[in-house]
Amino acid sequence: MERRVRRSGRKPARWPRARLVRWLRRLIMALVVVPVFRIGYRIEVRGRENVLAPGPPSLMVSNHNMGLDWGVLAVAFPAKVRQRLMVAAGSDEIFGNRFRGFAARLIGNAFPFPKEGARIREGLESAQAMLDEGWNVLVLPEGERMSHVPMRPFKPGIGWLVARTGAEVVPLRIDVLKPGIFDGGGWRKPRGHVRVSFGPRIQPDTTRKYDQIATELEDAVRGA
Repeated sequence: MERRVRRSGRKPARWPRARLVRWLRRLIMALVVVPVFRIGYRIEVRGRENVLAPGPPSLMVSNHNMGLDWGVLAVAFPAKVRQRLMVAAGSDEIFGNRFRGFAARLIGNAFPFPKEGARIREGLESAQAMLDEGWNVLVLPEGERMSHVPMRPFKPGIGWLVARTGAEVVPLRIDVLKPGIFDGGGWRKPRGHVRVSFGPRIQPDTTRKYDQIATELEDAVRGA
């Protein structure tokens, strides 16, 4: 199958990828984020070998099943994968607040990803540019968080991104088996139970329509 030619799009702010910031992020992850989420949740990981399989920079495509799922994924991802990962985060919810936006860039290596309107293409082009630079990119194609309910259909924008870049995709699914302190479990029974399942890498057929690619990815995440 012939891939489409990549063209670099808009690039997110550069400072979160600076060497000093990356070193500081590793320290924060190791000393704060990972221990806190291990205390708050029993995190069960399946298929980790799939995300460790050798290959080019990949799109990590996940459902959006809890408010701080990035913290759970920080524990689930192997450290060497996490260190080369960028996270597409909601422009309004996260980057609409200056403090939250700064924290998301510093701790999660996140970049703004609009959910709707004319600016959607900016987020897609940012993801494309980061893949071109050799970064893995985590995208949540449902477009909004839906806690403890069936997964919503994926937006066709993820199909555009896959078709434009020809990127391999690692599908992953987050299942909240027991709510914890960060997603409605409350402090009386603080330790939740979450399962993260990584499916095998896939290479979608980029000659198909964007919504068809999105449906294929949705099915892959459901089956991870």
